[in-house]
Amino acid sequence: MRYFQVMAKYESFTRASEELRITQPALSKSMAKLENELGAQLFERNGNRTVLSWVGKQFLHHCNQALLCVNNGLREIQDNCGLESGSVRISVSENIFIKHVIFDFLSDFPNASLSCQLQSTEQMQEALEYGIIDFAVSSAPVPGEDIIWQTLYNDALTVLMSVKHPLAKKQKIYLEELAHERFVLGNLGYGMNSYINELCEKAGFKPDIRYEGYDPDLAGMLIHIDKSVILTPRSITAGVKAAKIHSPGTIIIPIADEIPKEVIGIAAKQGHFQSKASLEFYERIKAFFSSQI
Repeated sequence: MRYFQVMAKYESFTRASEELRITQPALSKSMAKLENELGAQLFERNGNRTVLSWVGKQFLHHCNQALLCVNNGLREIQDNCGLESGSVRISVSENIFIKHVIFDFLSDFPNASLSCQLQSTEQMQEALEYGIIDFAVSSAPVPGEDIIWQTLYNDALTVLMSVKHPLAKKQKIYLEELAHERFVLGNLGYGMNSYINELCEKAGFKPDIRYEGYDPDLAGMLIHIDKSVILTPRSITAGVKAAKIHSPGTIIIPIADEIPKEVIGIAAKQGHFQSKASLEFYERIKAFFSSQI
């Protein structure tokens, strides 16, 4: 059934066998055996492609439910050992900072284990449907049957700068006031840099970018060299500060322009078993974002 689930996911013997780490002939033999046992054709040939048949789509739904039920049973039995040695499996959007929550959780429960993956919304939906993860922390609602989405936080864009910067004493800053500043872009997630360029252009200028890269530590250091500025979501600066890796001598100032806030939420599959460790981590994630409201 697991082989069939992966084969249905890719509709490709090559890709499915690679994920399952078995040979294509072995996978083909397994699918033929399954079809023989069911007395039905699960896959059809469409030119050079292998596609799920109508019967295969019906069986996939029941297969997913059965494997999820088995997985829930296994985790429930394993959870008898308690929170201290339980496991947590989550995925997050790449522009969400929860490193400090993970660090504190694993420090408090040294025998627990945690798996955290960076995923797109579509990947999160699939992982929740298949029971691969316990929940997802996402910057967009995760759709899907029986997937429950809860909004945690409305994230606003802020300006991070040195306390010695000439604008550091302002309560709020309009983007047009940054027209002659040098920008540092780092740790903002896929597509965020182009979004910042777009915002600046709407404010009437093209940003003078001193550094651009996925390196928050370096970005934080650079703003002290020539009084550069960073545009960053408030949740990231709050997370960095909570993790106590906040660069000393910096200040966060809200942006006065009307910019749509990005919603951060948490998604879980209804009916999916949650270990004690997973529930504890779930509550810690909610508590962090609630504290920023």
